[in-house]
Amino acid sequence: MKPAFSVSRATGALVLALLTAMLPAAARQELNSIAAVVNGKVITTSELQEARQATEQMIRLTVRPGADLEKQLAEARTKALDQLIERELVLYEFNKLGGTVKPSMIEEDIKKIIRERFDGDRDKLISELKKTGMTLSKFEDLRKKMISLQVMRAQQGRDIVYATPEDVERAYEKNKDAMRSPGTVEVRMITIANDLPGSSEDGLPVIGSTPGQKEKLAREIHAKLKAGADFAEMAKKYSDDPKASEGGYRGVISVDDKEFNKSLIPVAFSLDTGEISELLPLSGGEGKPVSSFLILKADKRVKGPPPTLDDPKVKEAMQNAALAELREAAVKKWVDHLIKKAQIKKY
Repeated sequence: MKPAFSVSRATGALVLALLTAMLPAAARQELNSIAAVVNGKVITTSELQEARQATEQMIRLTVRPGADLEKQLAEARTKALDQLIERELVLYEFNKLGGTVKPSMIEEDIKKIIRERFDGDRDKLISELKKTGMTLSKFEDLRKKMISLQVMRAQQGRDIVYATPEDVERAYEKNKDAMRSPGTVEVRMITIANDLPGSSEDGLPVIGSTPGQKEKLAREIHAKLKAGADFAEMAKKYSDDPKASEGGYRGVISVDDKEFNKSLIPVAFSLDTGEISELLPLSGGEGKPVSSFLILKADKRVKGPPPTLDDPKVKEAMQNAALAELREAAVKKWVDHLIKKAQIKKY
């Protein structure tokens, strides 16, 4: 059975045309900017843009900074329309079943976000929302929709409670590289000191001597490195640390290295062999200005061996991963069915 509000594409287009003819020119132009029609419901490009911005804001507020954050943001941008269509279809099913989200669930959800992302400070969340023009009320409404979606998705996989040994093995093969021990990184580093004057042979200041010029110099060096310049040669020419003459070579480090700057270890271990970091401003202390700009390069990244499935903890984790994958497949099948029976037109 089709949803009660479903109309044909022709009828939806006719209604839109009649409405358009009754509006002023400026309003007609905005209304004519259609992203999609889903079961007769028009989704405008402005609605799509708002949904994209809201989704990005939600991701930034609920996912900690890192590679996963950037991955989710990129996916949200490229799949925004498909995700909006899917959301509308799933929310319709939720409402059709008489689903409700209790205010207490929304309150607990937001308390969790405040606790985990804003150190328990509600004002910090509100301040972050204001940066993108979002009110707390709007954020609560978005979280309500997210909870509704999560409930409907969970229902589709609730009957899947067992993963076969083959499922577990597949999950292990897919995830084993991510479970490897950190291993080691062979590192080079360029330091552009923000508080050291550059000078010519006669002692006069040269370009790159003031803090603003130092940052400009650091950015130019970083751009050249990204374009393929030799790191060791650039370090010898520009770096302001004792290892400059050695091409910035800092040796092989481990995650518990006692000599390498502790704050830079996560950056070093995020790099693959041959990869260059982003430009890293280093502060002289809390509340103090940037003291230097750093650039790291991983000459060689050696990861440790992966754990085996003989480890009970690893086996349990892979069983859970396999179950999650099976449930996600069930959700995808259900959503694909909703899309197949819906009337959707993209523009």
